[in-house]
Amino acid sequence: MNNLAPVTQTFVDAINRNNGMDTPRKPKKRVITKPALIDSNSSEKLTKATEILLSFIGPDESYDIWMMVIMAVNHAFNGDEVGFSLVDSWAAQGEKYDGSDALKYKYESCNSYAGDGYTLGSLLHHAKELGHDTTEVQRILNSSFEVLSTKTQVVECDSPIDEVANDPCPPSPTKPISKNPLLKFSLLGKSEDYKKQFSRDIPVFTDIALQGQTTLIFARYNSGKTLIVISMLVEAIQQGRINPSNVIYVNADDNGSGLLEKMKLADEFGFHMLAPNFEGFNHNELLEILIQMAKDGSANNVIVILDTLKKFTDLMDKRKASHFGTVARQFVLRGGTIIGLAHVNKRKDNNGDSIFAGTSDSVDDADCAYIVDIVKEDTERRTIRFKNEKGRGYVAQEVYFSYSLDRNQSYKQLLDSVQIVDPTSIQTPAQMQEQAKQKAESDCISSITEQIKLANNQKMQLVDTVRLHIQKSRSYVQDILDKYTGVRWGFEVKERGAKVYHLTEHPDDTSEPRNLGN
Repeated sequence: MNNLAPVTQTFVDAINRNNGMDTPRKPKKRVITKPALIDSNSSEKLTKATEILLSFIGPDESYDIWMMVIMAVNHAFNGDEVGFSLVDSWAAQGEKYDGSDALKYKYESCNSYAGDGYTLGSLLHHAKELGHDTTEVQRILNSSFEVLSTKTQVVECDSPIDEVANDPCPPSPTKPISKNPLLKFSLLGKSEDYKKQFSRDIPVFTDIALQGQTTLIFARYNSGKTLIVISMLVEAIQQGRINPSNVIYVNADDNGSGLLEKMKLADEFGFHMLAPNFEGFNHNELLEILIQMAKDGSANNVIVILDTLKKFTDLMDKRKASHFGTVARQFVLRGGTIIGLAHVNKRKDNNGDSIFAGTSDSVDDADCAYIVDIVKEDTERRTIRFKNEKGRGYVAQEVYFSYSLDRNQSYKQLLDSVQIVDPTSIQTPAQMQEQAKQKAESDCISSITEQIKLANNQKMQLVDTVRLHIQKSRSYVQDILDKYTGVRWGFEVKERGAKVYHLTEHPDDTSEPRNLGN
């Protein structure tokens, strides 16, 4: 230890600079000069003007606004008790009020604030931004008050670091003083401010779409996706889950008569409908509008339904699809909701299910995605399945709907025909495929049996006749013929090796067919 030499000030300064800190220097004195607003006629007018301004501003808006009010009133009243009384009465109306003593500490600490402070002009400007009429306040301030004096205060700090850390009115007490450039973006201490912007898992459409999310619905054209979406929208409005005035349905994929039908529904249920080239709306400007709504806060609680998505972005273009996802994310993070309708690929997967069209970016960037397939259809009704491909929060994995196929009905009548279907009553595509396979095999067996009875029983003649009758390939009929040989029929080898078939005397329908192997 005795061999250690003392470090020099230059060495200490170098260590501080390496750690991003200012080099310590001799403490300085701060001289604070603040203009004092003096009532030349009556202090009552200053009080009245301040009371009006405070009535315009809510005490729970945000910490920054709350601090602005305290500093502005402190400035106007030179930090005296009259100003504190006004601030205390105003703050006490808020849910975050911590009591008079805590507020007074804040109020009095602003007496020594040396930064760029706030004035009643700051409150006046904010009140205007909130849409209030400030004419009366301006009249009082313009006619009754002028800057007549200043007050000067000297504050001595123990060290350059303390000079910053002990700042009596910092922008936010929860954010540490640091040179880290990322801290200016920190959300620390802002949870209450943003609480109202973030919706909890409140369903817009039952079990399918949640507020504050981007949900994409992919379906084949004419499958009924628009009908089902409007049906779910109407149900949500009727049940009071959403405010219809907050719904913007952008109909960019309809003809004139179809648009008119949906406009009538919008009139009846009170939601807004937009269409390209009507009332000056340009669908190419939509994404810029969504960005602006996210910036100015007007996205909160707004539900935008895009029908269809290809009118607003190119899902086949990776860059454009990614840009749409970025815009949608900005919108929903400010409390908005986006529901986009899109088309599926022409080809299907190995299970016979549809595949979403476009690059994977659209689904990757969304919160929730569904693929719609027709699972059952007859002359009267069609049943479709919404199958979840991606989900955040509580959403259903599968939802089934059915609706009427009667073309003589109005759109409103078709809407009324929509029903949710119990999934246990619906055959899966695999079950339907197996059922179709069994039916085809049964038809082939019946046709072979009939031809053998008619003596069209020589193998080549039998196969050709049956394949034409049931519209199947020669190899298919050959396989069925071989599969049930020895069970339903047999054959004898005649001249030149010809196989002539005959039915078994008592064919057993329950007998197992031959295992033909590979």
